[in-house]
Amino acid sequence: MSQEKKSKLRKRFFKMRKSLSRETVEIRSYEVEAVLRKVLNDDVQSVMFYMPINNEVDLLPLAVELYKKGKTVIFPKIIGNDIYPYIIRDIDFDFKLGPFNIPEPDRSEEHTSELQSH
Repeated sequence: MSQEKKSKLRKRFFKMRKSLSRETVEIRSYEVEAVLRKVLNDDVQSVMFYMPINNEVDLLPLAVELYKKGKTVIFPKIIGNDIYPYIIRDIDFDFKLGPFNIPEPDRSEEHTSELQSH
């Protein structure tokens, strides 16, 4: 797919998301969370999430729940032009605003090279 087509699709979906009511976003988030709960069995040890912005599906309650159950919770972090997965050590305090004003992990020393030993 060309960059131009991707850009047009992103703009289209962004416009669609922005037009959704808060109630619709909450309902859709709950529906997605319910599907994920069906596939996230006890054998799953780590799950990667993202910080929702602009009416994206909000799975943060599930991230918090899994973190509290001792699962490895991962969020992306932007460094330069690259995106790296980071293990969250403290779900309540491990975030700061990143380069695009999106909350991301605040601890650069915890890059998921650690995951290779999990």
